[in-house]
Amino acid sequence: MSENQLKPEPTTAFDSIESALETNPTYSDFPFSWGEVDTLFELARLYPASYFRKLKEIREKAREFSDKIIRPRAVEIDRKVKFDHNYFAWDIMKEACKYRFFSLIIPEAFEGIGAGVLHMAAMAEELAAGCAGIASTIGVHSAGVCCCLISLDAYILEKYIRPVAQAEKRGEPILWGGAVTEPWAGTDIWDEDFLEKAKVVTFAKKVPGGYKLSGRKCFISNGSVARYFALTAALDPKAVRESWTGFLVDAQSPGFSVGRVEHKMGQRGGPAAELILEDVFVPDECKLGIDGKGGWYISIYLAGSRGPVGAIGIGCARRSLECLIEWAKQKKTSQGRLIDQQAIQLTIARMANEIAAARGLYVASCLAMDLIFYEMIGKPVNKAAISLLPKSILTTKPIKKIVGSDTAKKTADKFLQKAVPFDRLAHISRLATAAKCIGSETGVRISGEVARIMGPDAMDPRWPVEKAFRDAKLTMIYEGTNQANQITHFKDLARTWRRY
Repeated sequence: MSENQLKPEPTTAFDSIESALETNPTYSDFPFSWGEVDTLFELARLYPASYFRKLKEIREKAREFSDKIIRPRAVEIDRKVKFDHNYFAWDIMKEACKYRFFSLIIPEAFEGIGAGVLHMAAMAEELAAGCAGIASTIGVHSAGVCCCLISLDAYILEKYIRPVAQAEKRGEPILWGGAVTEPWAGTDIWDEDFLEKAKVVTFAKKVPGGYKLSGRKCFISNGSVARYFALTAALDPKAVRESWTGFLVDAQSPGFSVGRVEHKMGQRGGPAAELILEDVFVPDECKLGIDGKGGWYISIYLAGSRGPVGAIGIGCARRSLECLIEWAKQKKTSQGRLIDQQAIQLTIARMANEIAAARGLYVASCLAMDLIFYEMIGKPVNKAAISLLPKSILTTKPIKKIVGSDTAKKTADKFLQKAVPFDRLAHISRLATAAKCIGSETGVRISGEVARIMGPDAMDPRWPVEKAFRDAKLTMIYEGTNQANQITHFKDLARTWRRY
């Protein structure tokens, strides 16, 4: 009997991989080992000092905005939305313009701040400590903008992204969103491997000059308030995975409408709604990338967005822990103040440990993701080249025709594939899924425990712990449920596995 006949059939993804599919060993090492720490040290070394200075400035601004603007109104907004689903705190969004949160992720060459995913996550944690709904609204906006940045499309950047930064300077927020989830295709539609079995109802039909989109999207964050959406649709009903494609859709287009605005359990300050598309025309130049690459673009997007979702969960945990400390300082028993009793002290210390550990995960995932953006558009030579682009011609008809061509989009796609090779994306993706799962679970666990300790006082507006619990629970659901994230994590581990 030959050796091959004795060899057992592969039973899991791990068993089927003899060696890692690597293009750069810097981004992959033996899972769970010190090699991952070495990778983080290498990443940190590659960033300029200005990256970390900017991080400190943004976090401080977010903390100030949260303390002065959000916290005093968080409970009020939550209650208003409970009874009026269409209520939205536009006044707070206008205040956020003063802090430049809506242009955070926009490159400096297009009048933005030029920050990265870690900056966005740090901002999200601080805002979520005030109100996770507001943090979600601003975070989802940045995520929607990121979808267009991934396309590497100069026309879209000039035509649609620059006006966001310009309007922000005038105190006028132009919000963005991302639309993937559908009525019969939820978490499965977020994973490229599951697309073949997903029951998709949103399709795009090629017409002269562009596409016509028809279908439904549901539970879309910022759905009722955003002006633009990065949206996915299939070109072929019989080959969804192979034809899954991204589009930039203007909410003011004929045929586009908002359906049901959801009655949410948590994060009520950030609306979620159904989107209805009835022959919505999207011009060729507003197709994001090339045909059939929508699943891959979503994978890159999720590698960047899941870390900030974990940060929102941590913000909820922080808020709950702050409430517990303040409550314990005021609460007295026959033995004196509760804060002076060892049992509470041990609980507070353990919760602080859990928050610190979870924060480390989102920092790691965002650092890894930011290096992609830095290498593509953040290096001094690249920034200089982008800034030299003649703005006056970027939106002209000849440029629009060139940018909308398949040749231009294929060229950008090849550049992106080189910047984000298979093994590198798998490495970042598993860090991001871990950050999302642990951050959200930490938020739910700590806020839930604080609520049990405080009892009825957790409902007191002075200590909005029950709100923090409801808000944290939602982070376990969006950007793919935690269970689906763990499946992705396992697959990414298998893809980067190396046998020694």
